[in-house]
Amino acid sequence: VGSEMCIRDSFIDLGLAKELNPFMDILLSWGIGYFIFVKIVAVIFACFVFWKYRTNKLVKIGIAVSLLGYLALMVYFYVNIV
Repeated sequence: VGSEMCIRDSFIDLGLAKELNPFMDILLSWGIGYFIFVKIVAVIFACFVFWKYRTNKLVKIGIAVSLLGYLALMVYFYVNIV
């Protein structure tokens, strides 16, 4: 979460990217602290839900999709930076 937030913040500050999530865009307009706080709370909540229902097959698929999506996002950022 930390590296993604730093990259996203840098890209937005440089004008190379725009936050597509309207809710998160509002938080960014209020300040980076609000954005970071809500992002961390959302990730903690998702981890809690995934942990609580970890034996459910659909949750296992959700975890795999989340991790692969996040990895793809990081690779995309890295490839476009270099």
